[in-house]
Formats: sequence, structure tokens, C-alpha cells
Amino acid sequence: MRTKLHTLLTGAACALVPVSAFAELNFLGGAALPTGGEIVSFANGTLFTTNSSSGISHSIQSYSLTGGGSLTPGLSIDLSSVFGAAATASVSSVLADSRGFGVATIIPTATGSSDFGRLAIFNLSSGAILKTLDVGYHPDSVTITPDGKKLLVANEGEYTTFANEATGARGGSVSIVNIDGVTSGNFVSTLGGLNSSAVNTIDFSAGNLNGASLAGIRNARLDTLTTKAPNALDVEPEYIAATNT
Repeated sequence: MRTKLHTLLTGAACALVPVSAFAELNFLGGAALPTGGEIVSFANGTLFTTNSSSGISHSIQSYSLTGGGSLTPGLSIDLSSVFGAAATASVSSVLADSRGFGVATIIPTATGSSDFGRLAIFNLSSGAILKTLDVGYHPDSVTITPDGKKLLVANEGEYTTFANEATGARGGSVSIVNIDGVTSGNFVSTLGGLNSSAVNTIDFSAGNLNGASLAGIRNARLDTLTTKAPNALDVEPEYIAATNT
């Protein structure tokens, strides 16, 4: 035991040796974003940002990035038609994939029980929308597994007890979209052929927690109650990270 402990302590001491290297950031240039650009993704030399604010066409805006760091506005990908009419939704997040496609999460203005959020999958080069898919309520962050086989979406839900929303029970969830087999050569046809069977949306009800408990979770809704018993509606994921499992 003493020998093993000494080895562990020696290893810990070695890990604490100071490193002299440091990083330095310099501002090289930028571009004006009149309506903001909250989420940014990068692929194939191009930046893609969310572009959504009240009263405008909700879109993804692209910017070419030079070796000197300057940004030049490029393609604007209009997503306002995803729910059938202009300005009825907002763009929440964007992901650009080096295989040639992008994914945006879109939140409808309507808040009824059937008003799910959607993913819009689009061609990075042309801006053409290849497919839209229903996910969970109020989709936020979208990411991709390291092996490129699945898209993961954090659906924030943002359930409230307001009368016009309570019947919808719009809880948070995670959507998993199977895109196995997509390559840079076939992404247009493969992604364009997806349907609802490619999407699996999982909420945080007890049967999906694999034995875990929500006990101890707090939010503003629980603060007003005498008995603070959280349930699946109290889980509102905004961001998500991915592994291959």
C-alpha cells in the first residue's frame, strides 16, 4: 500500500510542474452583424451564424474567412418559410458540417401541444433546404457525434403554467437524428430522403432516466410550491455534448 501511494503522489507531483507556454489572442478584423449572430459554426473556410430578431426574415448568414482574419458576408439562407409564413419562428442554433451540409434549429411562435420545433438541413454551398424534421419543443443547441452518424438536439421546452400553454405540457427533451451513411458525395440525396423515422425524441420522464432521479432539481416554478417535487417538465436542456455511445 505504501509503495502504491508513493507512486500516486509522485505522479501527481509530476502533473503539477509549471508549463512556460502561453497563448496570445489578437483582434484581426470583423464584420458588422446588424441583427446579431448569437451562435457561430465553421466549416470549409466559411463561418455560419444565426440571424434572427423581431420583424426580420429569420436566416443563417455565411461569411468567408480569409487567412488574414477578415470576414466577407456571403450567402443568406432564409428559413422563415419553414413553418409556412414569414416571421413565425426564430432560428436558435446552427451547425456546419465539412461534408457540405448545415443544420439549423427553428422555434415556432405558436406554443400549442402540437407546435414542435424543427430542424432545417440545408446545402452549405447553395443554401437550398434539403429537409425539415420535427424535433422536440423549443429546440436550442444542435451538435453531431464525433463519428458523424447522429445529430443531437437539446430541446429546451420552456414549459410554463400560463393557461394558454399548460395544456401543451411542453417539457424539455433530447432529439437524436440518425444520419448514418452520409458522405460529402451523397449528402444531398441521403439527407433529403430522411423522414420522421430517423428522429427519436426522448423526454426526462422516469422511464427514460435509467434509474436516475430528478430529486433536488430546482427552478423558479418549484420555489412557489410548498411541496418541491420536480418532474420531467422541470428539465430544460439548452446545450448538448456528444459521444459515439
